[in-house]
Amino acid sequence: MEVTGKIFEIGNVEKGVSQNGTPWFRRVLVIQTMEDYPKTIAMTLFGEERCKQLNNVQLGQTINAKISLNSRKYEGRWFSEISCIGIGVFQSVGNTQQQQYQVQQTVPPAQVPPQVLNNPAVQQLQQGFGGDFVGEDNDAF
Repeated sequence: MEVTGKIFEIGNVEKGVSQNGTPWFRRVLVIQTMEDYPKTIAMTLFGEERCKQLNNVQLGQTINAKISLNSRKYEGRWFSEISCIGIGVFQSVGNTQQQQYQVQQTVPPAQVPPQVLNNPAVQQLQQGFGGDFVGEDNDAF
């Protein structure tokens, strides 16, 4: 799924190390759609390479974000997550007002930290879904 909008806010890179010593990276990107009634959408980028993609964009710049949506039920409540899995940047072509969509290098999906998969609540969810719900691209969020 894709969504187009102007960059409203770029969060700082959050990083840490999992219990087994694997480093993880996360960064929040907020865009505002360009509809008659604009919507503000916060999405999370996981992985060092995806976080670095945001070093090449600026506030107010128009982007097209490829997103992955996921919802899960935990203790009777539903939680939704919007993960950004790629960014395309609109750039002017020559002296014209025409905009061209240019896709930045696609980054492989981030790995799910082991502490997430080893969490008893996540394991219970996996059993409720009949197995591994992480999917082919390891996008558990």
